[in-house]
Amino acid sequence: MSKNSLVSVVIPCFNRQEYIEQAINSALSQTYADIEIIVVDDGSTDSSIKVIERYGERVKLITQSNKGVSAARNTGFSSARGEFIIFLDSDDWLSEDIVEKHILTAHKYPEADIYCTDSTTVNSKGELNPINKSNWPESPDTPLELFLLTPPSISCL
Repeated sequence: MSKNSLVSVVIPCFNRQEYIEQAINSALSQTYADIEIIVVDDGSTDSSIKVIERYGERVKLITQSNKGVSAARNTGFSSARGEFIIFLDSDDWLSEDIVEKHILTAHKYPEADIYCTDSTTVNSKGELNPINKSNWPESPDTPLELFLLTPPSISCL
């Protein structure tokens, strides 16, 4: 793992013209610089592609016929060049230092295969709800135990 590892942010998009800009901007605003952003438009019928195209070369746009979010993530994953990959939904956003913090964690714990984060949601008034803390055991008995935790963690890197 190099100190300046490339991180690929993969954003699947289907009819998210009102949200995709905020998702892309959050990826572009990271304190960590070595990032590529890949948006996979999964057959949108709204103006999502026009919004994405405004970013020019800063965002790699891949279009495909509608195959579903999992197929769009897989398409982005196949195109990613990064040593690490973050999946970001098109109606979500990243805090500005999350990639930097995850890279620091990856250097501290290079034996890990996945790094996760806490999350929050926004209520109907636009206010942040309380943080959903990841509840990771110190030494899980099995990988399945990690995915059966309450609340479930958000895989991020």
